[in-house]
Amino acid sequence: AYFWMGQNDEELDVLTKGLSNVETASDKAVLFNLRGDFYHTLGQKAQMYADYDSTLYYEPDNINVLNNYAYFMSLDDRDLKKALSMSAKTLEAEPLSATYLDTYAWILFRIKRYSESLQYLEKALRYLDTDNPEIYEHYGDVLYMCGEKEKALENWHKAKRMNSSSTTLDRKIRDEKYLE
Repeated sequence: AYFWMGQNDEELDVLTKGLSNVETASDKAVLFNLRGDFYHTLGQKAQMYADYDSTLYYEPDNINVLNNYAYFMSLDDRDLKKALSMSAKTLEAEPLSATYLDTYAWILFRIKRYSESLQYLEKALRYLDTDNPEIYEHYGDVLYMCGEKEKALENWHKAKRMNSSSTTLDRKIRDEKYLE
C-alpha cells in the first residue's frame, strides 16, 4: 500500500522491520525480493543487487529474481557471464517463457553473440501471448546487428505502435540504426 501511495520511507521501514521479524528462509526471501524491487524503482542499484543476492541466498531457485537480476545486470553491462548462467536457470525451469527467452537473448546480444540471440528471440516471439514492445525492440536490435536493417526497422515500428516506453526507439527509427 505504501508503494502505491508513493510513501517510500514508510515502505522501506515496513520491509526492513519485516526482515527482522520473520524467521523462515521463504519469508526472508520474499521480503528481500520486495525490498530489492523497491530499490530498483528508486534506481538504487547497489542496494537492489544486495537484496537480490540475499533473496537467492535464502531461495536459490527463485526464477523471477534470477530473471530480473540477470536482466538488470545485462542493462548495466555487469558480470554478463554470471547473468547468462542465472538466465539459463530460468529457461531450465520454464523453457517456453517469452520473458525468460528474451532475457537470455538480450544477454547473448550484450556479449555480441548475435546469431544465438536471434534464435532465442524468434522462439520468444513464438511463445509471446501478449504484445510486448520491449521484445520487438530487442528483436529489431538483434536483426540490425545481423545485417537485416529492413526487418529491424519493421520491428522497431511495431514496438512503437505498441506504445513502447523506450527512450531510444524514436532515434533508432529516425536514424535507421541501432543505438544504445
